[in-house]
Amino acid sequence: MIEPIFVLKIAACLAAGYIIGCFSPSYLLGKLKSGKDIREHGSGNAGATNTIRTFGMKWGVVVFCLDLLKGVCAFLLGRLLGGGYAFGILCGVAAVLGHDFPIFLGFRGGKGISTSLGILLGIHPVLGMCVVLSGIILSAITRKISVISLCGLIVSPILLAVFDTGNLYGLIALVFLSALGVFTHRANILRLIKGEEKQLTISSNKTSDDL
Repeated sequence: MIEPIFVLKIAACLAAGYIIGCFSPSYLLGKLKSGKDIREHGSGNAGATNTIRTFGMKWGVVVFCLDLLKGVCAFLLGRLLGGGYAFGILCGVAAVLGHDFPIFLGFRGGKGISTSLGILLGIHPVLGMCVVLSGIILSAITRKISVISLCGLIVSPILLAVFDTGNLYGLIALVFLSALGVFTHRANILRLIKGEEKQLTISSNKTSDDL
């Protein structure tokens, strides 16, 4: 029989993670900086690269770091609330769902890549740092942010399975986040198939992709 305290811990982790995820730095930045809803500009997503498109590289980097921290903080808070590693993962996954589908913004958020990277840092810090740094370097070289994001999502669970054998909870979470990331990038995937996906360019504070 499942104990009530166990159910309460799960509920607390899900609720806390989701609320953390609903905090949208890019949306708040737009409102504070110019009164704009960032989702009405550029790609229409509340994410780091669309922030670059709308407000420039400096603010895009700030939003990326804050979105990444959402994943890290949710993971750590989940461990604190639930008292275990699995609860941290659960809280982190809820944060990504909150980022992608924030209730306060009509369920129209970002694509969850930065926050997912934050969870990966919690699950396996070394692997997470390698993926983050590789993604930044490859993005600068190829300027195809959607390709790098998708590759990172798909490769992460494979790398975890190789370098952290037995981490079942982490593996399940990363597989789920990979599937979710593919779903949020479905428009990008269609453009890639058609050869219409543009490279990331920075000119007059505008870019061509979304993180």
